[in-house]
Amino acid sequence: MKEKSFLSRPCGAVSLLCRPASVGEAVALARTALDAGADGVAVELNRFPAAARTVANFREIVTSVPLPFMFTDYREDEFLGADDEARMASLLAAAEAGAEFVDVMADLYCPSPLQIATDEAAIARQRAVIDEVHRLGAKAIVSSHILDRARTADEIVAQLRMEEARGADVVKLVTMMDTSEAFVEGVRAMTRLRTEMKTPWVFLAGGAYGRMQRFLGPHFGCAIEFAVNDYIPGMPYSQPTIRNFKRAAAAIAWRMPDGEGQARA
Repeated sequence: MKEKSFLSRPCGAVSLLCRPASVGEAVALARTALDAGADGVAVELNRFPAAARTVANFREIVTSVPLPFMFTDYREDEFLGADDEARMASLLAAAEAGAEFVDVMADLYCPSPLQIATDEAAIARQRAVIDEVHRLGAKAIVSSHILDRARTADEIVAQLRMEEARGADVVKLVTMMDTSEAFVEGVRAMTRLRTEMKTPWVFLAGGAYGRMQRFLGPHFGCAIEFAVNDYIPGMPYSQPTIRNFKRAAAAIAWRMPDGEGQARA
């Protein structure tokens, strides 16, 4: 594994989020991200042809730049759709190829509106997959994406704790944040996550207040932020650019103090 890690940054790793359709495109995007100052690269496999998802191809990608890589694959996959078995086979190949992280959906093997499985058999299978990820030398980021509703601080913390209990190395939750009330709940959640979570966490938001929440996240302890090189046709991303994330981090010269929010005798 490369010496550099998503988790070695003092104020969150600003990572390229990309959806390449070929090895060549992935390599080009990673090189552009390196030049822009990215701390890592997250590759979504949605558009990557199933037959090309080999250890050799993934290794060519992860060795193209001196940055850590993460691979994800969700149910919008153009080739695999909702086939969770095939999805994890692709991601395990990425783990074997040297990716630092692969994504394990929190509702893997048991789709749920809140993207968190509660079926004990599905949870056991998720734990077995995470064990296999570790055996291959990689780490697991367990994730949920709930983009049809806002969540309270209590709900956010509770869901990330459920993910943590499955053996995750990083836990992740993305929610909708279209109102000032949802934004305030998100800030409350981040102050609690900073002091209550033992596992590194990623909490992100979409919607009207999502951009501001993402700029603030690293200053509360969010381990990884996702960004883009540029806005181009055919890419659905609305995340800030790598350059803007770096500017915001430099401009907001503040981090949540250690111990803030902890109970006192």
